[in-house]
Amino acid sequence: MTQGRRVKPEAEPRITEDAQKEAAGIAAGNLRRYEGMQQQFYWGGVLCFWVLLLCGMSLALVCMWHLVAPDHWRFLTAAQESELQRVLIAALGSSALTGYAKKLTRSPKG
Repeated sequence: MTQGRRVKPEAEPRITEDAQKEAAGIAAGNLRRYEGMQQQFYWGGVLCFWVLLLCGMSLALVCMWHLVAPDHWRFLTAAQESELQRVLIAALGSSALTGYAKKLTRSPKG
């Protein structure tokens, strides 16, 4: 066997007063980092989700209304109706494509 060099262990880090206050606050449950900002992002995301869902459902409802309602009850012009159908088809297509891409890029479980 050959003798190698010994590695000196590093010195223990110095504990400061601020570190002790922070550790005591975390242990007591009084100190939560970035909780306010995280909560704002969470509720902002929830709000955006529901607004987008409501808009999508409204567009779909208007499109279905124009498919089944008599001509004199319709309120969109033919150009507006075709634009609405184009937007809905694009949204459905991108949603389907995103789902397919996620399925393809999912990592294999091992």
